[in-house]
Amino acid sequence: MNAIKYSRTALLLTLAFGWASNTFGQPSYSITDLGTLPGEYYSEAYGLNNSGQVVGISFEGGNGISAFLYSDGVMSDLGTLGGYLSYAYGINNGGQVVGISGTAGYAAAHAFLCSAGVMSDLGTFGGSYNGVGSEANGINNSGQVVGYTYTGGGLERAFIYAGGVMIDLNTLILTNSGWTLDEATAINDNGQIVGYGLNPEGITHAFLLTPSPPSITSQPQSIIANAHATVTFNVSAIALSPLEYQWSLNGTNITGATASYPTISNVTQTNLGVYAVVVSNASGAITSSNATLSMYPFIASPFAGLDTFWGFTNTLSVTAWGTGPLIYQWFDNGVAIADATNQTLTLADIQFTNAGLYSVVVTSPLGSITNIPAQVVVNPANVSLGLFPGVYIGGVVGNNYIIQSNPALTNTNGWATVATVTF
Repeated sequence: MNAIKYSRTALLLTLAFGWASNTFGQPSYSITDLGTLPGEYYSEAYGLNNSGQVVGISFEGGNGISAFLYSDGVMSDLGTLGGYLSYAYGINNGGQVVGISGTAGYAAAHAFLCSAGVMSDLGTFGGSYNGVGSEANGINNSGQVVGYTYTGGGLERAFIYAGGVMIDLNTLILTNSGWTLDEATAINDNGQIVGYGLNPEGITHAFLLTPSPPSITSQPQSIIANAHATVTFNVSAIALSPLEYQWSLNGTNITGATASYPTISNVTQTNLGVYAVVVSNASGAITSSNATLSMYPFIASPFAGLDTFWGFTNTLSVTAWGTGPLIYQWFDNGVAIADATNQTLTLADIQFTNAGLYSVVVTSPLGSITNIPAQVVVNPANVSLGLFPGVYIGGVVGNNYIIQSNPALTNTNGWATVATVTF
């Protein structure tokens, strides 16, 4: 196909225009003359988006054909890929424009994608015909582009450009379909594509391609993390139409986890479990395999020591995270305490012999971690002196306490019993 699709005579008789609705009962449309680029004398409009932005060509005669963007009453020249002409055929609601442009050195014209004012060459399949290497005809709101290109052998082939890659549409249909897809002319937001090609009888017919459900090419992988780490799951899927993602944890959808690579910051116990993702498009959905987030054992709230009194009952405790089962073993001065294999350790009617350094080792299938030894101090009694001739003694009901006095503290043998008290 030739890049210049209209005869010179037809172009001279054509003026670009836009339409707008009018009041009921009045003429159905009003017409707006879009004008031309400076110094040029006619124009044609080919594409329109929902914001009223228009694309087309403006012509000054000879070979001076320029792709334009008409927006907010102003017509702008989109430039070229280095050649002397360009055509703009389609625009999406994001303002991305597609078309064809000459390239430097009078080489074959190529399909382009213009985004944020920057025109990019979409390339070819290695060939050209009659000065054209490729042409982009349509674009959807996901930025997927369709058109046609030539192979090194001069064969015309319909393409889709997605994810930075130009793909032959003939490779995305059944190999035994009997069809040869020559040109794709438009694509919608569901990924459906129209165009024309040779049907199994060898006759040129229009076609409609409807994308198949997504296919997962790379499944999410299980992760073992340390507490408070940041982890990212990932899945790769392919489909022609836009993909949507919904991740779940233990069968419950995670709010906001709608990307192909959700990141979990500051991992805690509540984040552990089985993750999966449903990948869907307009044609169907597929669920990934399960991936597990596990955690090495971690002491979230350690035992930090105890200062207590003879005869009291005290409970030592530790809070641990990790993928279970979690097994606990308490130690007193480095010696394992028999049957002390729970998260807590209760010391009833505590004695002076219970004083010492206590620690606990938490073990899981993924390893173990030790709570740094912490001191347990056992005081004889809770004694406080008041500003009165007396002594206050706090203790445990049922225990006997002896009160002694000594008028000369230097006389270590001068202690005499004053009273014996039972609470």
